[in-house]
Amino acid sequence: MPRILPDWIDSYLQFTEEHESPEVFHKWTAVVMVASAARANVWMDRGRYEIFPNQYVIFVSDSAFLRRSVAQKIGVNTFLRKVPDVFVFSDRVTPEGVLDAVRRVCVLPDGRKREESTALVWAPELPMMFGGSDVTTRSTAIWLTDVYEGKKEHQHTTRAGGHQKYFNHVVNFFGSTAPDWLENLPEEMIGGGFTGRIHFVTATQRKRAIAWPTPGLSEFKLKQPLLDDLIHISRLQGEMKPSRDAHALFKDWYEYDLPTKKLRPEDFRAKPYFERIHDHALKLAMVYSLSESDSLVVEKRHLERAIKDVSIVLSGIKFAISTLGATDFHKIAEKVYQMIESAPPIGCKHSDLLRAISYRLDGPGFNQIIQLLIDQNRIEIKPATSKRTPTRYIVVPQQTP
Repeated sequence: MPRILPDWIDSYLQFTEEHESPEVFHKWTAVVMVASAARANVWMDRGRYEIFPNQYVIFVSDSAFLRRSVAQKIGVNTFLRKVPDVFVFSDRVTPEGVLDAVRRVCVLPDGRKREESTALVWAPELPMMFGGSDVTTRSTAIWLTDVYEGKKEHQHTTRAGGHQKYFNHVVNFFGSTAPDWLENLPEEMIGGGFTGRIHFVTATQRKRAIAWPTPGLSEFKLKQPLLDDLIHISRLQGEMKPSRDAHALFKDWYEYDLPTKKLRPEDFRAKPYFERIHDHALKLAMVYSLSESDSLVVEKRHLERAIKDVSIVLSGIKFAISTLGATDFHKIAEKVYQMIESAPPIGCKHSDLLRAISYRLDGPGFNQIIQLLIDQNRIEIKPATSKRTPTRYIVVPQQTP
C-alpha cells in the first residue's frame, strides 16, 4: 500500500495544531516516532561503522505549564503503540529488564524471520524511571551509552557475571523533566558520553492557552493516515545512502565548517554533543528522509534541515543542562535567567523579579547575579524612564551556530 501523506513529520505538526505544547516539542516527538518505527530495519554505512536513525531526546522545561509529557503521550499512545513489532518500554529501567522484555523474533515484510532487541525506552517523567539508586542509574546510563550507535550483535554482561547475546539491538530513548532534576545524574555522567548522545530540547513558551481542547477537523482527517504511514515506514528495509549533493554538503560542513567557524562550545557540558554533532546530523537526516519517501536516499534538503536543527540544540544545550555541576550561586542565576526568558517580550520588571527571587537572595546577591548575566551577554537592562516605565530586563538573543 503506497503512502498517503507527503511528509509524516509535517503532517503530524498539522495534527497537533490545536494543542498547547510548543511546536518544537511536537516536532521532536514526531522525529522520535519515525525513528522508533524504523527500528533496526535501515542503516547507513559510515566506512568504519554503521549508524541507525535512532534518537535520544529529552524535553527540558521549568514547568508543567508547557505540557512536555502531554506532547510525548500524543505521539506514543496515539500512534507508536499501534505499530506492529514496535516495543515501548516505560517501566523503571534496568538494562537486564529492558533486554529480557524486548528480545523477540519478528517476521519481516518478505516473510523472513529475524531476532531483534529494539525498543523505545520512554520516560515521560525521568524521576519516575531513574529515581532509584545511584548504582541503577549509573548502570542504565552506561548501557544506554553503549547501545546508542545500534548493534547488529550485542553481548551484555549480566550482574551475575554471565553473558547474553542479542541481535539487531537498536534503542530509542525519549524523556522529559524539569532542569533541576538533572542535578541527580551522577557526576561522571555530566559532560560525558551519555549526555553527549542526547538532544536536549528546550522551550519557554507554550503555543497558546486552550481551556477546552477539542479535536479539530485536521485531527479527524489525519489520524488514520498518520497511523497507516507510520506502519508503512516501519516496513522499509535496507541501507540508506546520501545523494551526491548531500555527500558533498556533509564533506564541506564536516571538514571545513566545523573546524574553522569556531563552533566548538566553551561550556564543557556542551562539548560531548558537539563531538558527535556530525553523526547527530546524519541520523536526523535519515529520519527526515524516511518521513518523506521510500527512497532510502538522504537528499541535500534533508541534511540541511538536520544541520540546522542540531545547531539549534547545540546553542540551547547549555541552558537545558545549566544546573549540572553548578554551584548554588550559579543555579540561582539560571533560575533568574529562566524567569527573564519566560517574561513577555517587553521584558521582566525589576520589582517582579526581585519579589519572585527574594526568598533565595538578598539585595546584594541579586545585583551580583544580574551583573553576571549582563557580563555573559545573556540579558540587558532597559532602565526606567518614568514611574510608568519601570526598569526591565530582557534576554539577549543567542546566535545559532
